[in-house]
Amino acid sequence: MLRISPTPEKILDLSLIPNLYSWPEKPWIRANMVQTLDGSVQDLLGSTELITNDIDKSIFRTLRQLSDVVVVGSKTVKTNRYQDIKISEQNKNLRKKLKLK
Repeated sequence: MLRISPTPEKILDLSLIPNLYSWPEKPWIRANMVQTLDGSVQDLLGSTELITNDIDKSIFRTLRQLSDVVVVGSKTVKTNRYQDIKISEQNKNLRKKLKLK
């Protein structure tokens, strides 16, 4: 993964995602989405499939697994065929470490 903001950095190991998206010690809300350079939030088929890559999906999966609640628009759920979030063993351990329920 190439981090381009706030300053460019080398390609990062995907295991560092939780460190890049740290959790504060108080209640809060995080918003996360993908968008093309021209501002579009969907591809020509009305999905996000063609505007995301494996890194985007890894970030989404990690953030979802470490969240207490995930809110997704109904059109997005239908278009992208969302399913239940399955928490991996690695992220179960990370949730404990971060004191998440």
